[in-house]
Amino acid sequence: MKKAIIFIFFVLQFINLQGQSVTISCNAGGNACFSVDPCLGSSNYFATINDGNFISGNGWTRTITWEPTLSASTNPVGQGTTLFTCTWNDQANSPARTIKVSVKYTKPGVADGNASDQKAVTIKYIAPISQMSVTGAITASPTNGGTVDVPCGSQSLTFSVPTPTTSPSVGVTYDWSFPAGWVGQSSSTSNTINGTTSTGSGGIVSVSAHRSDGSCYQNYSFTVTRPVVGTPTIAGVSAMCNGDYATLTGNSTNATSYSWTVTGALTKLYQSGSYVLLTASSSGYDGTVTLTTDNGCQQSATSLVKTIYVGTPQITNATVDWQPLAYPNYINNPGFLTITVNNATGSSTNWTLLNGSGNIYYAGQNQVSVYAYPFMRVEGVTSNQCGTGEARTFYVQDISNGYYRMASPNPTTSIISSDILAMDALKKVTLVSAARPGIVRMYNANGSLNADTHRNNNLLSFDTGNLPRGLYYLNFFFEGNRNYTEQIELN
Repeated sequence: MKKAIIFIFFVLQFINLQGQSVTISCNAGGNACFSVDPCLGSSNYFATINDGNFISGNGWTRTITWEPTLSASTNPVGQGTTLFTCTWNDQANSPARTIKVSVKYTKPGVADGNASDQKAVTIKYIAPISQMSVTGAITASPTNGGTVDVPCGSQSLTFSVPTPTTSPSVGVTYDWSFPAGWVGQSSSTSNTINGTTSTGSGGIVSVSAHRSDGSCYQNYSFTVTRPVVGTPTIAGVSAMCNGDYATLTGNSTNATSYSWTVTGALTKLYQSGSYVLLTASSSGYDGTVTLTTDNGCQQSATSLVKTIYVGTPQITNATVDWQPLAYPNYINNPGFLTITVNNATGSSTNWTLLNGSGNIYYAGQNQVSVYAYPFMRVEGVTSNQCGTGEARTFYVQDISNGYYRMASPNPTTSIISSDILAMDALKKVTLVSAARPGIVRMYNANGSLNADTHRNNNLLSFDTGNLPRGLYYLNFFFEGNRNYTEQIELN
């Protein structure tokens, strides 16, 4: 009797399990989610399960398994539940894809029960746009995401893309976008469209191809650049002699127009595109040449200013040990005398010891080092290919001897003074005319002074107001046969 009861129980369980069923539906209702537009995002699927007399509390276990096939998302959500979400890859719908749900019932000692449902999934596929052609552009076949240089000016261009393959086959519409200021149709059912550029603006040209039965699309775009004018360069002379002629040549990438202007001691005689013919005036020392380039793209023009030095050198600065020129300049041997000119190219300075004693050593094109013993008057005369230019006179004294400082002012009109650093060693100072030999002023260390000689502590002064104008020599006599001579000018 027991065996009969157990047999009847298993038969009832088998009958109950055989009555289980499962169906798949989707969140959009009907079969809408089985015709998938991948660009819309994920698809949600529901499993409706008829469990019949199944009671989980009786020791039965129910397992739900979803099986999307052929390139569905690798990161599904909801596996094992009645709600399953996945994203389908945008690939051609061949072979057909499916989504399947299976339900399995298990209980120890009892045969498993199974139920399942499967639906075909159709992908609304559109192939990528493989290329674009632009008739009239410098680059006729721009790459996707690339850059195309389009000439300046307003011109008509034709844009075309291949018709993308669709599966299932359906019509395609196109959305076109052009840079600001361009004229062109924004949407079209044609894969070819005309656009008219504005004079100088650039930007992005793009097309988006859509399936007519959904939002899935493929994009293609490139950036339009208009030629940018580069910074100009000017080749040619940097210096001219008065009355000379010279030709300058300009260059600037992407430039279509060149404009030349001149100032100062320069005159523009003739201009032809990137060339200009100049002449230097018979007087004056420099001028400027300005080159402005453009290409008509409504961008800011670029300019370059070049200075051209005219004639013989002008001295812009003179220093002793990099300090301003003075009378005198005191040094601790050696000292460095430097002349700076307006145009160092091709210029040089000739250095001459006018009076005093010492040595001159060339240290550079316009620089010398000097050793004064203890006083030197040095003249620097500049020159270049145009001739002799300006000159400067340097009064330099080495103060390391510690005996006296040079007389000042020099040249003078009335009073000349000298600071005696070693008054105790001074024996005599005389002022002698170079034109008429003889002492005209004298200071004697024993205190014997003439009426035109004055001493105030270590400062010794000579009144020269009533002396004839010209050259004089101031002679210093110190103990130990240390004697020095300095040239003085009265004017």
